[in-house]
Amino acid sequence: MSISKIRMTTQSMSRRGFIRKSVTVGGITLCAAALGAGCSVPRWRHAVRDIRRPPVISNEKRQLFTELVRMGTLASNSHNAQAWTFAIDEEGISIFPDFSRSLPVVDPTYHHLFVSLGCAAENIVQAAPSLGFQPIVNVSDSSGTKHIRIALQKNKATHENMALTIPKRSCSRSTYDGNSVGRLALARLAGAADDDVNIDLLFHPKELTAVSELVIAANTCQVNNAAYREELKSWIRFNKRQAYYTRDGIFAAASGSPTAPPWIARLVFDRAYTAKNENEKLRAQMASTPCVGVFTVKGNTWKDWINVGRVCQRLSLYATAMNIAHAHVNQPIEVSSVRRRLASLLGRSGSYPDLVMRIGYGPSMPRSLRRPVHDVLQSPVT
Repeated sequence: MSISKIRMTTQSMSRRGFIRKSVTVGGITLCAAALGAGCSVPRWRHAVRDIRRPPVISNEKRQLFTELVRMGTLASNSHNAQAWTFAIDEEGISIFPDFSRSLPVVDPTYHHLFVSLGCAAENIVQAAPSLGFQPIVNVSDSSGTKHIRIALQKNKATHENMALTIPKRSCSRSTYDGNSVGRLALARLAGAADDDVNIDLLFHPKELTAVSELVIAANTCQVNNAAYREELKSWIRFNKRQAYYTRDGIFAAASGSPTAPPWIARLVFDRAYTAKNENEKLRAQMASTPCVGVFTVKGNTWKDWINVGRVCQRLSLYATAMNIAHAHVNQPIEVSSVRRRLASLLGRSGSYPDLVMRIGYGPSMPRSLRRPVHDVLQSPVT
C-alpha cells in the first residue's frame, strides 16, 4: 500500500534574523547566539574529522588492530555512553562491558549495554576484510567475564566499501521528508537479519500509527520519571566545548536542540523537558517516517542482545551506504508494559522486541564524538 507523503518546508533565515532569534522558557529569555557562546568550534570540528577519518592502512598488524578498535568505537550505543573497553593481542581483539558507564535507570538489566557491544563488534567484522583480516566471532563468559572475542586471521585484503561507510554512519534524529523507501532498498535492509534475529519492516500506515502511539505512551512514562530525566540530563553535552572535553554523551545539536553553556542549558532543560514538549516533537518525527524497523529475537539473554546489536549495526551500515537516514526510538523497549504491547502488535509469539528504528530520508545532523582509542584500550598498545 502507498504511504502518505509528508513534505516538510523550511524557511531561510538571515544571519541578522538568527542573532535576533530567542528562546523563552519559563520566563527566561535567551538569545540564540548567546546559547552557542563559549563553543570550541575549530577543535570540535577537528575532533570529529579525526575520530571519523577512514581507516589508515599500515604494514604493522597491531596498528591495523588499533584502527579496527577505532572503527568499533564508532558504533551506535545507548546515550553515547561508550560502555565498552577493548583489548588487543597478537591474535585479535576482545570487547568487554564497562559497567561504570552503564545507565541504571533506562537500562537496569544492561540490555542496551550488550546491544552496544554487539554494534561495536559488527563494525570490526565489517571493516576487517578491507584491512586484510578474516574475522571469527565468539561470544563467551568462559574466563568469568562476559565478552566478545574476535579472532583476526590474516587474509587478502578486499575492496569492500563498508570500511569507508562506518565513519559516515550516524543517527539522524530529525524530521524526515516522508518519501517512501523503495522495495529494493527495503529488501537490502531486511537482508541484515540472520537466523537468530528478525527484522520487521513496517510501512503500512496503520502499523506506523500503532507504533507511534506506543512510542508516545512509553515516552510519557519515561519523561514523567524524575530519575530518568536526571540520568538523561547527566549524559547530554550541551555545547561543542563540553562535547569536545568529554568525548562522550549525547551532543545537544545532534538531536536538533540549541547549544548553550551547560549551566544555562541545564536550567532550560529542567523547565522545557516535559512529556508534552517531547511528545509533540516525537509525533512530528514519527509522522514523517515512512518505515519503522523492529528487531526481535527469541531469547532474552546477554548473548541474544549482542546478536541484536550486530544485526542492528549491519542494517544501519546498509542504510548509510544507500543514503537512508535512521534513528532509534527505543522507548517501547525500555518500558516493560509497552514492550509487551509491541510484541502483541507484531504477532511474533515467543519473541522479544529488542530495538525500534525509524528509517527514511532526512538531513544529516551534527555528530557526537567518541573517546580516543587509548582511552578505551585496557592496556596501551606497544
